Amino acid sequence: MPSRVISERLIDQIDFSSWERLSFRVSPDCKRIAYAATKGGKFFIVVDGQEDKTSYDNVSSPLFSPDSQRVAYTARDGDKVFVVVDGVESKRYDRVGHPVFSDDSQRLAYTAQDGYRWF
Repeated sequence: MPSRVISERLIDQIDFSSWERLSFRVSPDCKRIAYAATKGGKFFIVVDGQEDKTSYDNVSSPLFSPDSQRVAYTARDGDKVFVVVDGVESKRYDRVGHPVFSDDSQRLAYTAQDGYRWF
């Protein structure tokens, strides 16, 4: 019978006083974690223990790309909503749908509404 080696590796220590429990995500390769947290009434994303420097009125649960290298989420600032990919904000819209990564992790798709126009 083959023997198995079981090991553990600490990825992050979570501040349970600020995390948004339902937002917790583990990357597809099981080596990274991300979650939303709140401080002072503002929300931000934490990836592998690193707090995003930008905070917003609200954020969605983070999404890992299939290769586990990229992270995306939606954010709301005032009355505008947008997608943040790898820390870079997209154009701001009235509404956005849930982002989805392509199978090769190179592209991200989502729907967006600006006034009466949908993209």
